[in-house]
Amino acid sequence: MKLPAHSLLRTGQASSWKRLTKEKIVKEHKIRTKWGEKTIKVFCGNLTAIPESFDLLVCSAFKNDYTPTFSSIIGKLYWEFGISVKELSHTPALNLKDLGVWISAPLDTGLFKRIGCVEILDCFWQDVSENELRSLYDTLFFAVKKSRERGFPVTSMAMRVLGTGDQQIEFENSLVPLLTECISALKSIEELRTVILFEQSSKRCQMISEKIAGSASDVGDAMVFISYSHRNQQIANFTANRLEECGIKPWIDHRMIRSPDFGRDIAEGISESRAFLLLVSSFSMKSPDVLRELRLAGWYADHNGLLIYPVLLEKIQYPPEYAFYLTGLDYKDISDPPQEEKVSSLCRNLCDRLRTGQ
Repeated sequence: MKLPAHSLLRTGQASSWKRLTKEKIVKEHKIRTKWGEKTIKVFCGNLTAIPESFDLLVCSAFKNDYTPTFSSIIGKLYWEFGISVKELSHTPALNLKDLGVWISAPLDTGLFKRIGCVEILDCFWQDVSENELRSLYDTLFFAVKKSRERGFPVTSMAMRVLGTGDQQIEFENSLVPLLTECISALKSIEELRTVILFEQSSKRCQMISEKIAGSASDVGDAMVFISYSHRNQQIANFTANRLEECGIKPWIDHRMIRSPDFGRDIAEGISESRAFLLLVSSFSMKSPDVLRELRLAGWYADHNGLLIYPVLLEKIQYPPEYAFYLTGLDYKDISDPPQEEKVSSLCRNLCDRLRTGQ
């Protein structure tokens, strides 16, 4: 896993990063959580410019391809640290490769203790959707959460904005979902205290800071469960993306279900959410799965204060089995065009409600 012949750390560079000053920090952003304040730090510089040690370094890769290049973190690890990500991939300490994420066995670098890898694309000419990126980044922090069960809790981690190097993903397309997951993880994983984002471009660093500052980071550990029929998948995905832009983590099945026991994943998603967004349509009102989700949400509404918020995609009456749970609740009618503008508005309003606790 280590390549001593190539390692520059043996020549005294193992400690050189410690001599750098905190002038490299562009901004420190405090995130309020139920465990106190945590931090997202933005650094302008390369990996070895980070003036503090951390538990996990995250890199991105093509699927099953860990070729070191001069512009990639994998290349920097190979030539400057003597570490082969390819060799590490053979014996990961936490293996979620079928979901695109793995965490390495321990390393002795003086700067970081392990490497996490997010495998995004199969090849150079493949495209990746927003939803695929969001699912991968959620899985990354799911792995961080699981690491505690494996005996190596992650308290601090560092990464560039993933996939924006050799994989040529647009910077902002990767940044928005990554920041949402970073903030959500800090609020939901007790032991995770610090996330470090580093870029060599001062322009990119400034953009990261502005995006963090502009996010609704004071809505607590808010997550919103989206219940819908798959016949309404397009508007459900659009709603999830708009919630994310407001700083709220959406729970939507195709991103969040990670095991064959999808019923458990759904139940956990509802129990951990602060709002239950029901997309009402002629399709969802005939779905036994949506009805089961609503029944469970009704229990959490009575016992834990879960907010149930119906969103009418069509002008229809609730069937009796739904009316029992939904009659008298505030709702949003977005059946008339322009539907997308109304979704953006309702997401902002929901954010305000969660922030004020109303």
